[in-house]
This record gives sequence, C-alpha cells and structure tokens, in this order.
Amino acid sequence: MKLVIAAVLLTLFIVVKAELTLEQLKKLKVHRENCIKESGADPEVVAKARTGNIVEDPKLQEHLLCMFKRIGFMSEEGKIQRDVLRRKLVDVIKDEELADKLIGECVVEASTSQLTALESFKCFFTKTGLPIV
Repeated sequence: MKLVIAAVLLTLFIVVKAELTLEQLKKLKVHRENCIKESGADPEVVAKARTGNIVEDPKLQEHLLCMFKRIGFMSEEGKIQRDVLRRKLVDVIKDEELADKLIGECVVEASTSQLTALESFKCFFTKTGLPIV
C-alpha cells in the first residue's frame, strides 16, 4: 500500500469535523485497555499511534486487530465487515458519500488480518484523524 500514510495528514478531519460522542469515547477507552492487555502492546506505542506516529510493531498490529473486532469493523474471522464499518462511519462523520469513499480507499484486504487492520487504520487515520485505537 502506498506510504502516503507516513505523513498522517489530518486533511479530511478538518473538513469533516468528525466528532465522537462521550459514550463512544468511553467504549473506545474500555476496548483500548482490554486490547492492550490481550495484545501485549506497549501503551506508549498505542498512544503514539493515536497521534499518527504508527510503527511497524507486531503487537500494535494485534492491538489494532483486537480493536477492529471489538468495534465491529472486523468479524471474529478477521474479515472487514463493510456494512458495519459504513454504518459506524456515517454515525460519526454524518456523510454517506464520504463514508463510501473512505471505505473504497481505505479497506484493502492484506495478507493477514493484522495487516488489514493496520493498513486500514493508517488510511482512516490519515483521512479523518479519528484515533480509534
């Protein structure tokens, strides 16, 4: 996948003005804490990923996979659930057309579920600035 992600731009976030509700933020915090425990990811690495400093770390990849599963973006088998992803994106960004565009650009099935979660997260973060990890 292109490494346009390396710059981790917040361009669409500024345009979209996506905001998470307090309830969504609380759920994400619980998911994050549980996934850090399950994956063994370094909390500092996770915190940096939430600001766009995403490193190639197998435990971070496991953390992202865990988050994607808990949020419902991926099935237990590690497959992207586009319908769930679309619904949740629309809830946050309030724009169906943009949600479809983001899914089209960011959901790429990689060789493993972990890499699919990583690459998808990088792209979504780059495009929206939403720190779902």
